[in-house]
Amino acid sequence: MEPNSSTKFVCLLIDENLIFTEWHIESQVWEKQKAASIADYQGDPFLFLEVWIVMEGRSTLCTEYPVYGRENRWHIFVTGEFAGRRVRLSLTAESLHGYRVIIAESGEIDVPLSGAALDKSLRKNGVKDLYDISGAGGETGGSSSSS
Repeated sequence: MEPNSSTKFVCLLIDENLIFTEWHIESQVWEKQKAASIADYQGDPFLFLEVWIVMEGRSTLCTEYPVYGRENRWHIFVTGEFAGRRVRLSLTAESLHGYRVIIAESGEIDVPLSGAALDKSLRKNGVKDLYDISGAGGETGGSSSSS
């Protein structure tokens, strides 16, 4: 993305299950991509929303979503393979020469563990289930009584 560009790419971690992303592409950038990219059925650049997993300074493409029509927002469910990882999102276009051109990128987002994945991680590290710790399960967080 060009410095001082009015292209916007916003990514928000809504909760432990969902990232919301929305973008607005500056008209000059849009026209440039229309001329240099494979077109979708409306004649617009064929866009992809890519999710990259970031580990130790290296990024690995995990999944991509084709963006059809003139969509400018997307919800990405981040349970499963993304839980407990750091991710980065990219909005790209498929060039006429067969490679991807980055239109915009997010910063890195830390996706928290949640639910069963968090409990599994805690058990692996010797901590009781969150449900048990809370006392809602009938036991009070590890206290014992002797008669």
